[in-house]
Amino acid sequence: MPGVEALIRRYFPYDTFRRYQWEIARSIYDALSSGRVALIEAPTGVGKTASALAASLAYAEESGVKVLFLIRTKNEAQAPIRELRKLRDRGVDIDYVVIRNRPDMCCMVSTRRLPYEEFLEECRFLRSSDECPYYSNIRRINVNDLMLNIMDEVSNVNEYVSSLCTLNVCPYEVSRLYLDRASWYHDVLLHLQY
Repeated sequence: MPGVEALIRRYFPYDTFRRYQWEIARSIYDALSSGRVALIEAPTGVGKTASALAASLAYAEESGVKVLFLIRTKNEAQAPIRELRKLRDRGVDIDYVVIRNRPDMCCMVSTRRLPYEEFLEECRFLRSSDECPYYSNIRRINVNDLMLNIMDEVSNVNEYVSSLCTLNVCPYEVSRLYLDRASWYHDVLLHLQY
């Protein structure tokens, strides 16, 4: 097993750490290793996402746990996907999955515009009656192969969802099925109504 520094560097998506990034990564890693909470406050642009990701994935490799990366808004979803893509481009094999609420991941434009509770009822009905072609198509695919290809192609959350819709499968259900394999996933905690 490599040392802590080498392990963190393996999951850092850039060649070098900028000012404060190593300290952030090491603080997060140490907190995870000792069962403590790390609270990191730093201005936008410092590189908190890359540092937190490197520390979390290093700890996950060492301990065998999965990383759950929670964010508050849709806009904040882009940074972790970008950093994971850079890791994959560098040859680091990271399986990840994106989970948003069902309406944000729905391919059927007519239903995703419904109020949330109505959407859930309609989605449940379409799935149970086998009338949602995106849901029905999941039985005809190899989820693992599909997701590995998607992760190599997309660079943001919208591309993730639209790529799966283009392949005629339900992004929410495919992502949910892939969770067992994924070593990293993130969830949007707060859905903003527009």
